[in-house]
Amino acid sequence: MKRFVVFLIFSAILLAGEVVKCIWAVDGDTIYVLRKGRRYKVRLLGVNAPELDSHKPYLKKWAREALFYTASMVMGRKVELEYDREKFDEYGRLLAYVRTEEGLLSELLIKEGLGWAYRRKDYKLRGKFIELEKLAKREKVGLFGDKIRNGGREEIKEGRYYLVKGKIK
Repeated sequence: MKRFVVFLIFSAILLAGEVVKCIWAVDGDTIYVLRKGRRYKVRLLGVNAPELDSHKPYLKKWAREALFYTASMVMGRKVELEYDREKFDEYGRLLAYVRTEEGLLSELLIKEGLGWAYRRKDYKLRGKFIELEKLAKREKVGLFGDKIRNGGREEIKEGRYYLVKGKIK
């Protein structure tokens, strides 16, 4: 019985994520944490937020929104890092799901329309995140519902393409 209890406790520790303190939000999908006395750059698994240096003004707007959202959820707070198949990416960043008191940050960003489900690699929650993105698009949440005035034409963002209404000269 004693061995079984020890096994359960050990299993719970292994399944639980690693608790770290977030010290900085770089952008919507990247943060810095203190882990084992060292600073680590963490790339959120499963989400791709717009880039702050985008040449498209409407994406810059949503990049700032994603950054502010991420910062408000994690800055100065303890978060839990949960790893998937790969622990580091090709740039040396930790790859992790970041769990806050409110839930998985990647999931929350996608639900709020502040990022897309990451599709380039396989990860455990890929299917779920793609479904959440489809839902955000249907509900026209965040960047999926943004309408931009451009030279008298109304453009509605649809994935990587644009639906243009009006005359094109």
